[in-house]
This record gives sequence, C-alpha cells and structure tokens, in this order.
Amino acid sequence: MTMLRKILIPLFLFTTSIAFSQEEPDVEKSLFNYFYAMGDFIPTIKIETDLKELIKQKEKEEYQPGTFTFLMGEKEIVIPVEVRARGNVRKKVCYFPPLKIDFKKGELKALGFTNMDKLKTVIQCKSGKAAESHVFKENLLYEIYNVLDTNGIRTKLVNFELWSNGTLEKSLSGFLIEHEKEYTARIKGKIVKANKLQEAAMERAPYLKMVFFQYMIANTDWAIGNKHNIEMVAVPNAKLVTPIPYDFDYSGFVGTGYAVVSESFPIKKVSERYFRGKKVTEAEATQTAEFYLAHKEKIQNVCEAATYLDEKTVKNVNFYIDSFYKEIEKPRFVKSKFVTN
Repeated sequence: MTMLRKILIPLFLFTTSIAFSQEEPDVEKSLFNYFYAMGDFIPTIKIETDLKELIKQKEKEEYQPGTFTFLMGEKEIVIPVEVRARGNVRKKVCYFPPLKIDFKKGELKALGFTNMDKLKTVIQCKSGKAAESHVFKENLLYEIYNVLDTNGIRTKLVNFELWSNGTLEKSLSGFLIEHEKEYTARIKGKIVKANKLQEAAMERAPYLKMVFFQYMIANTDWAIGNKHNIEMVAVPNAKLVTPIPYDFDYSGFVGTGYAVVSESFPIKKVSERYFRGKKVTEAEATQTAEFYLAHKEKIQNVCEAATYLDEKTVKNVNFYIDSFYKEIEKPRFVKSKFVTN
C-alpha cells in the first residue's frame, strides 16, 4: 500500500463516520423529490423574472428576484424566489444558461416540503429541436448511469416556461438536477472536498464503471485531479471515495455544437472514443466489460422507456450503445483498448 493510500483511507473513514452519524433531512419531502416522484410525467414549471437582465448578466451569476410556479394537484402554487445563471462553459456558450433557484425555507415549509431550498436546472442551450435533443440525451445519460451505479445523481425532465413582465417569452425543455445537499442526504454520504485526489484514493469497482461509461459515451471532458465533472463521494461501508460523473454535454453521445476536444488527447472529434482509465489490469478490464454486458438489457430498457426522444434521436442513441457493445464483446479488443497497467 502506498503512503498516499495509508494517509487517505483513515481520512475518508473519519469523514464518512461524521457524515453518517448526523441526522439527515427527509429527502422524500423535498421539492425536487416532489417532481422526481412523478415518474414519466413531465411537469411544467413557470419561472418569471427579468429574462433580458438574466441573460445579459449571466456570467456574473448574481441572483435576481422572480417567481416559481407549478401545480400541486389542481392548485397553482406561486413562490417568490431568487434566480441566477449557473454552470461554467454553458453560461458562456448558451443563450439560455442553466439556472440555480433559491427558495425561502419558510415558503417551502408552509407547503409541506423540507428546507432543501435550492434547485439546479439545465435548460436547452437555445431554441430549436437540435438543442432540445441535446438536453434530452444528456438527461438520458443520468438515467443510464443510475442503472450502473445506485449512487448516481438523479435528474427529472421538466418543461420550462420562461416569463418576463407578465409575458411568456420561451417554452423550453430541460431537467432538474439533484442538488449536492439533497444527493448526499439521500445516499447518506458526503462530498469529499479534498483536492488533487488520485485513482489510488478511489473504490476500484466504481472507478472502473465510471471510466468505461465515459468511454461508452465518448466523453473526455472530466478529470480526477481537480474533480472536473466528477463528484468524489464518501458512501456508507466504503473505505475509499466513489467517483460519480456529471455534466455530459461535451460527450459525443450528446453531440452539442460547442463541444471540442482538448489538444492533450490523441483524437480530433468529440464523437471519437478515447479510454482514459489508468492502471487497469487485464482482469479488471475483462470483469468490467462483463459487468457492462450483463447490464446491456437494462440499459436498452432505459433507452426504450425514454419516450421523450424522437425517432432520429432514438436512432442516434441506439447507434452509440450498440457500437460500444460490439467492441466489448471481443476479448481481444477489451485487452488492447482498456488494459493500461
């Protein structure tokens, strides 16, 4: 065992014991879970704010007043909120940035919700069917990953109505993404804040699932060292951290027009797959390929259940999934592509 592992293992055991001993809020009664529990039904959320100002000032990430409207049964609920843009690249390249919505805890409590007072959204980048397809496919990737790892982050598709000064400006597709506090409360875990983590600090099976997943969807826009698009999570009964991926808009699977490949990788297009797993043995590569093969039907079922996808998008999705499985069905390919030890 390396000195790094000797130092990190007790640290993570210590931090997880603190997190797991604390009383967690009732996630089932959160506003996010209210929408998530709707299953396949896609609700409409109305956000009213000064939309021009929000878009103009999106890179500043400053909150501005607004209202959040949704239905509880047949009753329309209107809640005063604060709204701001969020995200790193998307607030720069997207006309409609992802939003973070801040609620007053008292308003939530009055409606019977817990005091988890933040909602994170991803909204289609701009108007049009192509941008809608991108956000649908990204949502699907979160659903697929939850088949592979029960500690995955949850999302919920919604329709967004963006209003300004009493006028409906845009109707857009998007999804809610589970906030960090709600996520950790649900899995009874804790986000590890330490920087410069390395693969040796991670539970091996979840790490291998993650790197194979990134390869499957042709995504290189992630990094372990600075936790770029990876949450490092201490989960119950685990000695080391579990890496959980998020933000898949740069993947070839999603296919956004603004996605580019870093010059540090030996590929030229985001649609090209490139495996970034480190120190993967032949046994690990074989076992992980077998794990994915065993979950093929479940992944296909998730894709078939995504009735929000149109025919063209379904064809694209099936192509990506099938081409990956054709590769990992070949033991020789698995050995040559994924063994990096």
